[in-house]
Amino acid sequence: MTSSATPLRIEWSRLDPRLYEDMIAVLLSKLHPTVVRTDGAGGDGGRDVHFAGLAGLEIFELKSFTGRLTSHRVTQVKRSFGRARENSLVVWTIVCPIDLTRQEQDKFTAITTESNIECHWFGKTWLDAQMAEHPGISRAPRYQSVLPQRRKRRDHPASEGTRTRASGAHRWIARRHRPTTGPHGPLRFPRPLLPDRSRHRQLQRRGLREFGAALCRCRA
Repeated sequence: MTSSATPLRIEWSRLDPRLYEDMIAVLLSKLHPTVVRTDGAGGDGGRDVHFAGLAGLEIFELKSFTGRLTSHRVTQVKRSFGRARENSLVVWTIVCPIDLTRQEQDKFTAITTESNIECHWFGKTWLDAQMAEHPGISRAPRYQSVLPQRRKRRDHPASEGTRTRASGAHRWIARRHRPTTGPHGPLRFPRPLLPDRSRHRQLQRRGLREFGAALCRCRA
């Protein structure tokens, strides 16, 4: 598998809740082709995404929570489960990018244990695995703004007069394998330009030599 085909890791905390619901609805439609998404503009009746399974109605509740399952979020989960129970469902599943701790799992079980409904919590690990299995979803243009961007490497061909960085310093690379003779004899190449700092040092050395020569002439 090439690097271009490597699935990008989604930063769930950066996703807008509406964008998160769109992405997960597309994922669920790939896993269950007969799913139906309810537009929540007028209230979804506790059915974000649902489909008719073999045993009956199955409902997916989409939550974009990240971090930890606080008491306020537990209240929201309890409210969502209460609305879902108004439907004749057999399976209720929350899809949320949080991997529950033991205490949080106990809170979720306390909400759903009194019913005869089969309940599941699909967390961050499940989401990451499913996105890795379906990388085309995260590569959709509308989701690229929230995904980590790869830094593109710029290639600079090494040629005469090309300045490159090496260990934080500048150096000049001459063209390789250039001809040394021509139809009229040896070729003479102009002396390559030097960086300003090297040119300054060269002039300094030349000035010192000229000063030394003049001093010797005066003493003579």
